[in-house]
Amino acid sequence: MSTRPASPQDNNPRPAKRQRRSYSSSESDDEELPLPSETPLFPLAPLPVSTLLVSLPGILIHPPTHRHHARSLCVSLLALRKCLSIPDLTPDIECRAWTALAEVGMIAISGGFSQNEDHIWAQSLENEVEKASSKALLISQKHPSLRLYRPYVTSLIAQLAHWQQNHKFARNMLRRLVKTFLSDDPPHTIYSAHLTLISVLSTPTDPTKGLTAKDTQAALSAIQAFVSHAENAQHHGVKLFGLLIRLRLLISSGLWDRVGDALTLAEEALGFDFTDSGKGTDKSILVPISNAPQQTSENSTSSPSKTLPTLPHFPDKLSEVMAIHILIVGVVFYTYVGNAASTAPRLTQLHMLMDSGSWKDTESGVVEIIFHSSPPLHIQTTHPRILLILAYLVSAIAKKDPVGRKPKRKLFANEGLTMWEKEMRKPIVLSPWASVSDVTQLEYTMNRLKGDLLCELVGVHIMRSEFVGAQKHIDVLVAHVRTVGLWDAFSARVLLHEAHLAHARGDSNRAESCYAIAADLASEGQGRDDYVETCARAGMVGLKIGLGKGDYEESMQVVESCKGLGGTLRSVGKIIEACMSSEILKAKTCLKSALTITGESTDNHLRCLVLALISSHFMHTATDYAMKMLGTCEQIASGLGAGAVKGAKNTHGADTVGNIPLRIWTAERFLELHRRQGDAARAQKQTLTIEALKTAQASAVMH
Repeated sequence: MSTRPASPQDNNPRPAKRQRRSYSSSESDDEELPLPSETPLFPLAPLPVSTLLVSLPGILIHPPTHRHHARSLCVSLLALRKCLSIPDLTPDIECRAWTALAEVGMIAISGGFSQNEDHIWAQSLENEVEKASSKALLISQKHPSLRLYRPYVTSLIAQLAHWQQNHKFARNMLRRLVKTFLSDDPPHTIYSAHLTLISVLSTPTDPTKGLTAKDTQAALSAIQAFVSHAENAQHHGVKLFGLLIRLRLLISSGLWDRVGDALTLAEEALGFDFTDSGKGTDKSILVPISNAPQQTSENSTSSPSKTLPTLPHFPDKLSEVMAIHILIVGVVFYTYVGNAASTAPRLTQLHMLMDSGSWKDTESGVVEIIFHSSPPLHIQTTHPRILLILAYLVSAIAKKDPVGRKPKRKLFANEGLTMWEKEMRKPIVLSPWASVSDVTQLEYTMNRLKGDLLCELVGVHIMRSEFVGAQKHIDVLVAHVRTVGLWDAFSARVLLHEAHLAHARGDSNRAESCYAIAADLASEGQGRDDYVETCARAGMVGLKIGLGKGDYEESMQVVESCKGLGGTLRSVGKIIEACMSSEILKAKTCLKSALTITGESTDNHLRCLVLALISSHFMHTATDYAMKMLGTCEQIASGLGAGAVKGAKNTHGADTVGNIPLRIWTAERFLELHRRQGDAARAQKQTLTIEALKTAQASAVMH
């Protein structure tokens, strides 16, 4: 074929080639692309240097878990200082720069950078923050258009003063601030100032002594003002948050007599209805807490006699998060007072909310409250990681019954530890404005939660006479609290567990020493805990009564101490009072009262002891009633250590026969009654049972 070019005179010219419309990267870079003919509607003006510099911190700052967090703070401070060195700044830029300098400086100060010699850039940062906040406050007071900066800058000044241990100045400044707001001020500004005041008032000036009664009352008054303002403004979410803060303060201050009314008020605000909970039983459906989706309706309604309660409608994310917190408080409160019928429905709804998984939507725990005509208010709630482990811990505490093959108390504690390990392997998600101290506090709380879960496992092992498992978890607990620096906080509880274990094994000398040390450690210092101290003293008194060395005055002091510390210790006080009473009628009355308390709280471990003591009072007057009590006691005692698999054998003995000393005592009482009634066959059978139990007891002591 010819390749000659077509001439104009050619009658059959070649067709023209199709023009290329796309350009490959192999083409020459010198070839220019056609520019758009249209010009932009809004030409972009160069950004002023001052505006760029004052905006950089919002772009540069990384969360405290990021490896460049300290560098981002340093560069942000340099940018703000550079901005403030520019002459003739407008008042709004200058005020904004000084405020940002104070804010970033406070993040660095609270993170401990100013006290670390390795971070030279943060040296003398307290003075710089104080100067910056004063400058910003002065500018905001001179220019009416910048008056909204004043509340925020005042809060920064108060936070710095509070960090410098100048508590009186910080409190007075914030009190004056909350009284100066006008009706047309933005809600987020007003509530932010109120929350800062509440935070300062509810923080003890001396961490080793806690809040004083005066400080507690001042904090409660500030919370009431916060709730009243939200109620008048019809801000339902803010009101819920205030009610929850009040609940937490009442519990942390030990004002349990006021928790019930405050809890009812918060539950009604959320739409919960537990009016009939006291009439029900503890047999409720408890959906296991997991990361899996909730069960389908077919599985959840398979039994016609059991139906899941319906959750109230939550209008926003804040209400749902507040509901989880308030349900946790409700479960803890009613478990503490010993009302299992009121605990069960709240625990059920807590499990339903946790299984829904919606609480994980906010990875950092920051929830915003939206207002119609104002910017939103961002609130830092409990971190989701803590919330998950806390739900397991609360569930383990609420399920007090250790009887059965798979007691739920052990199940929730074990699953909580497994979930703890999984969560600690994940990266921590925090907001950019958080500080290193927030990370430290999060890790501290997680380590305490693991310690609490281990304590629950130790307790249930001792109650079920699983001494090998109890000693193993005590060793794990000691290693954990020593590794993370929590020994001072847990030492009293560790010694109390050691005392209970020695007491259950029959080692009275070691038990007495551990009880005394635990009571001393819990009476003062960082590990001060009135509840643990009373438990240790009550254990000491019980040990002495069992050895025939009971002291009446010491016992009555413990009885008085037990009266205001919840349902369990109240029943323990009744038992001690019955043992030390010389009047049979009074002893019977105390034991019947203890039996009622343990029945309402489903505390079968303590209930079997009460049944044994009651039966001893009717051995000679009402034989049938005594045998009935002994039979129930024997049934519970044998269930305290039932194997996980029916019919399974265990060489340790104690894991299969339950509470051996109590079962031996019960069998001896049965033998006495059978001989009195002349029933030789049953007496012979009971004798063989006693011999088998003593053999199992010797095997358990060896292990």
